[in-house]
Amino acid sequence: MLSTPSIVKGAALSLAMLAAGALVAASPAATPGPQKVKAAVRKAGKVQAPQCASCHASEADEFGASHHAKSWDRQGTDACKVCHQNPHSGEKPSALGKRGVVETCGQCHADEAEAFKASVHGQALAKGVREAPSCLTCHPAHGFKGPSDPSAAVGHANLPATCSQCHGNAALTAANCASCHTAHNILAPEDPKSSVNPYNLPATCGQCHPGAGLGVAMGKVHVSARGGGGVIDYVKLFYIFMIIATLGAMLLHDLGDFIYKHTRAARPAPAASEGERMSLNERLQHAVLMLAFFVLAYTGFAHTFPQAWWAAPFNGGAGPGLRRIIHLSAAGVLVALALYHLGYLALTARGRQLVRELMVGLGDARDALRTVGAWFKLCQPPAHARRFHYPEKAEYWAMVWGTTVMTLTGLVMATRDFWLAYAPKWFIDIALTVHYWEAILAALSIPVWHFYWVFLDRYVFPMNWSWLTGYMVREPKPEAEQPAPAEPAPIEPDLAEPAPAAKAPDGEQESKSEEEK
Repeated sequence: MLSTPSIVKGAALSLAMLAAGALVAASPAATPGPQKVKAAVRKAGKVQAPQCASCHASEADEFGASHHAKSWDRQGTDACKVCHQNPHSGEKPSALGKRGVVETCGQCHADEAEAFKASVHGQALAKGVREAPSCLTCHPAHGFKGPSDPSAAVGHANLPATCSQCHGNAALTAANCASCHTAHNILAPEDPKSSVNPYNLPATCGQCHPGAGLGVAMGKVHVSARGGGGVIDYVKLFYIFMIIATLGAMLLHDLGDFIYKHTRAARPAPAASEGERMSLNERLQHAVLMLAFFVLAYTGFAHTFPQAWWAAPFNGGAGPGLRRIIHLSAAGVLVALALYHLGYLALTARGRQLVRELMVGLGDARDALRTVGAWFKLCQPPAHARRFHYPEKAEYWAMVWGTTVMTLTGLVMATRDFWLAYAPKWFIDIALTVHYWEAILAALSIPVWHFYWVFLDRYVFPMNWSWLTGYMVREPKPEAEQPAPAEPAPIEPDLAEPAPAAKAPDGEQESKSEEEK
């Protein structure tokens, strides 16, 4: 039989539990908060522990969408306790500390844990380096997703950003960090077992580039067209100087021409057409060139800046492969057009005439000097009697040069597997750097120089229609610029015909006749 004190104590405990239950039920939220649970525990002395999701709803949602939750096969086992063990015991959760988490993850991922311990990351962690990464640095604690998931932190497209948290800008699009360094067994390059040891690089690079030779170790690895040390930086500095100097000269020339032509007398009235400036064949060549150029520029820069908003159509899934196909196809079209143009210049009468008219000579240098001198009222501007003037000739030969450079460097990159077997890696790096900076120079020159003469030149404004109709109505130049009309040559005195004799009066003429007789 129970004693009176025991009955009283039991009744008090039951009342306390009922009060705690009523308090929880009266809460506006369906799940009890941690403060209310603690209050109930204090009043009742003991209460059943709530489920983790009751207080950690966001973590539970992340876990529910994770790779772990989808592959969980331990029926009847609380998944949270596998990693957290007894989180409310009051003990420090050492199992989830930087060092302990490796052992915790190793319960299911033993091979990966052992590989990590042997890596430079694991060794630094064992030595107490605070900045050393652990499993949770790359794999989110609750929202873990496998590398095959495009949204995973260790996914192919996202791994460079994950590694960049510690290793700076690792902007890689084809291979990622784990492609060369492996995911967990990351060893120093000096280690003979390292996948990036110079003697192991042919095998490592050969996974994607069959036949790669020891030349892959002859050059810096972490380089891009935007720099990386060594000869790449010298090429970069050269192109930066060239871009600034070239575009600066173009802008100054455009500005001088614009001011000069807009400060002349009233705008002259349009004159008759000069005749056909571009044949149908030439206009079709120009259209193909224009289309190929813009496709190459867009897809090329989308490869270099994959995170830009305008590159979004090529991100994820089959996007990178599609971008590569489009870029190489446009490059093939440009090369075919260049070969056709060479044949057109060599095999047709109009093409040979075009070459003669586009050749640069001393007269173009004089025209350029006289044009600039006319801006400052130092001399008269040149009389534009030729079909092509020095701005058009400069642009044409710059296009020839740029197409040649882009084609050669592009071929090196498209056949890099061949060159990796026979040439040092820095040779490919130079080709990549030249290709990138030459593309920037070309992409900026088109709006700065070409568009000015097609759309903004006062004598063709609002547009030079040659590329559409073949005809350009060139406006006559102001009077000061017009060549003086040719005057008839003076007749020399000794070649002049004798002037007719004046008719004498009849009487004088008769007397003169008698004297002659």
